Amino acid sequence: MSKVTKIIAVCLIGFIGLFLFLGMQNRKQVVENIEDATQEVLVNEENRNEEEQANENTGQSIGLGDVLGSNQNGSSSGQGSSNATRPPVAPGNQDVNKDVQYTATLLISMQTLVNNMDMLSSPLRPLVPANGFLMARRTVTFLQGESVFDVLNREVRASNIHMVVRNVPAFNSVYIESIGNIGEFDAGPLSGWVYKVNGWGPNFGASQFILEDGDVIEWHYTLDLGRDVGVEGGN
Repeated sequence: MSKVTKIIAVCLIGFIGLFLFLGMQNRKQVVENIEDATQEVLVNEENRNEEEQANENTGQSIGLGDVLGSNQNGSSSGQGSSNATRPPVAPGNQDVNKDVQYTATLLISMQTLVNNMDMLSSPLRPLVPANGFLMARRTVTFLQGESVFDVLNREVRASNIHMVVRNVPAFNSVYIESIGNIGEFDAGPLSGWVYKVNGWGPNFGASQFILEDGDVIEWHYTLDLGRDVGVEGGN
């Protein structure tokens, strides 16, 4: 082989080696580009799935809230639905208008005791009316701005019904200990007096509940913290 031929052969081998090297590099770059593109697609797909899941969760929460709101709004009717919007008013902050007079209905009941006389001590049993009503349902008048307690206090005094009231500074209200000489704990540890207005049992004192024209006031003696007469809590 001549010297020229050897030079040509070496050059060819060099070109072939360079070609193969560049080919490998390009192939590696192509593979890396494909892997990067695949990874980007996977990341985008994962992000999209997370966004869709978040949207679904948000939609479920809104739907549940709407259902709960509908049930709560639909659970009350008539005047009772407006009671929940009446905030308690501290005694002394009442805006009583002596020029405006309204009417309400008042009832004082011991019916829970009629069939549970054995829960009372013997001396107290004769104090329970046979029909269970200490005061039958009656129409009463009151001034604009007066409270449930104002009406109760006036009517029991007018009817010569004994009542014991305790002031509770911690709650800025009064507590009815007894009416007609039947008081709290006389028929067990969960017994006492509770009140309702238009069928709703407020969770604050009677001296804080301001009446409106046409309200229906009911006082009940409970044996079970109000649960047996549709009221939770006390007066």
